[in-house]
Amino acid sequence: MGMIDTSIIQHILKKKWEIAFSSLVVLLVVLVSGFLSTHTAINGTLLTTLVGFGLDPQRANFVTSLLLTILVSLVGATLSRRWMVVMMGGVVFFSVHYLAHFLTTAMLPMRDPGGLLEPLDALALLHTSLMMFALAILASCIGVALGRGLAYTLVRPLMHLLAFLYQQRRTQQMVARQEEVRSLPEMRRENVYRLPRVIRELLQALGFIAVLILALGSVNLFVYAPDVGLHLSPAQADLAGTDHVVSQSTILYDTYRSPEMGGQTRSFVVYLPPSYTTPAAKNRRYPVLYLLHGSPGQETNWLTGGKAAQSEDTLSALGKAPELILIMPDGNGRAGETSEWGNSGDGKQLLESSIVQDLVPYVDRKYRTIADASHRGIGGLSMGGFGAANIGIHHPSTFGFIIALGGYYYASGSIWGENAAYLRANSPADVLLQQKQARYIHYFIGAATRDELYSASLRFVHELKQLHIPSTFEAIKGYHAWNIWQIELYHALQWLNTVMR
Repeated sequence: MGMIDTSIIQHILKKKWEIAFSSLVVLLVVLVSGFLSTHTAINGTLLTTLVGFGLDPQRANFVTSLLLTILVSLVGATLSRRWMVVMMGGVVFFSVHYLAHFLTTAMLPMRDPGGLLEPLDALALLHTSLMMFALAILASCIGVALGRGLAYTLVRPLMHLLAFLYQQRRTQQMVARQEEVRSLPEMRRENVYRLPRVIRELLQALGFIAVLILALGSVNLFVYAPDVGLHLSPAQADLAGTDHVVSQSTILYDTYRSPEMGGQTRSFVVYLPPSYTTPAAKNRRYPVLYLLHGSPGQETNWLTGGKAAQSEDTLSALGKAPELILIMPDGNGRAGETSEWGNSGDGKQLLESSIVQDLVPYVDRKYRTIADASHRGIGGLSMGGFGAANIGIHHPSTFGFIIALGGYYYASGSIWGENAAYLRANSPADVLLQQKQARYIHYFIGAATRDELYSASLRFVHELKQLHIPSTFEAIKGYHAWNIWQIELYHALQWLNTVMR
């Protein structure tokens, strides 16, 4: 009996070593395939394609790493049935290829466009890292699922054929081996080192739910950039050793009823400067800047991606920008097409009229604004840059300055319809030629040199010069991305100090 027990133990140990060795081989196969994918045309092709679709390099690298994680997991799951090991290999690959570099970069000293140190938010970095880790797990799961499907449809039939041919010569040995295995006592099924199956599967399910919850919060990593929100404002510390310490500004979420939009209740975000709520400033009135988001987008974009509140806090504390009220409305219209912040060609969506005739009067009534054009401006990015120029030029008695970043200046999109005259009437570059009063507006035009809209900005700036309209133009080397618009808004806020004197 003792000899039988020894053979059983030896058999179990042998199987354990075989499993461990094969798992190590599978893990190495996944990691090697990942390494090869980053040093071939695959990586470069993915990056180039994503940048071509409008992603900046930072987001393109992040998405590429997730796609490569799917690929290496697919390869591993196609070649092996040890799917948990394959998934682990995919996560390890992502951690080595992307996450480690991201963490190293994120922990480097970060400064705002004015050179002031932005302290690292350790909790935000931890949360972002966990979201990335969760996305890596999901990417590995996707790769494994695809690999399993590929294995069952293509690889498994071939392997079964080879196995059948191989087994013809070893039938007797395998039968003997199977009988030996069947003779193993019940202890083989009662492994004291393994959790009961039900508990193990429950823990796996709970773990996967946690991964999904983390992954659902990762939208901002794709919309803005992986490093968004990782650093605190210089306003939350002494400004780089200066004597300026910033008080707390106020962010409000408000709504207004818009008759121009058929009685809809429209939402917007309000930034109130630190002094607004102090007793000393209870009768003080403030200039207003309306900031329009791009597409796709929402009213909080300028706070999250553009650091509008942070920049205004810092610059106003240093006396480099006027204290402003910032109004950030929702510019989404009917489903299926971009609103362009305009009045649609069929007259059913009057978003421009909603801003000018509904929102502006509402803000002037509710908040302590300086209600004249010389102290009221409108700005935006991308579609919002177009909207700011279009609305501002149409209404020079309402807006005295325009900030257009990464914008375009000829109407495009299905919202306008097919009427050529209406398209021209909503193209700032055309309207400016006829609207002489708009030539007294102050213009700040920002662009990125590698943005496909860069040439549109150059043409519009050239038109401004030809019409002898004073303007400020800033071009920064980079792409159609938030890191460019953060810098340009920062400089535009400083520019307002000269505009509103």
